[in-house]
Amino acid sequence: MKVPATRPQSDGFNDKVRALVEAVLPLLAQPESGVQAACLAELVAMWLACHETEHLQEALLNLHVEQVRTLLPMRVADLRQRRDVH
Repeated sequence: MKVPATRPQSDGFNDKVRALVEAVLPLLAQPESGVQAACLAELVAMWLACHETEHLQEALLNLHVEQVRTLLPMRVADLRQRRDVH
C-alpha cells in the first residue's frame, strides 16, 4: 500500500512515517477489526503515557484525533480506489 504524505515537509518526516506504517501494516492485518482497534488504542495510550502531565496528554490526544479526522477522507478514498482497481 502506498502511504501518502501526511504533511508538506522536506525534512524526511513523511518518509519516516511511510516506512513505519509500511512496517506495521502487516502486523495489523487482522481479520478482526476489534484486534486492530485494541492494538491501536494500546499504542496511542503508551505514546501518551510518555508525556508527563495530564494536560499535555489531553492536548496531544486532541491533536491526534484531529489528525485522524483529517486523514480519514483521504484513506477512505484510497480504499475505494484500491477496491475499484481490483
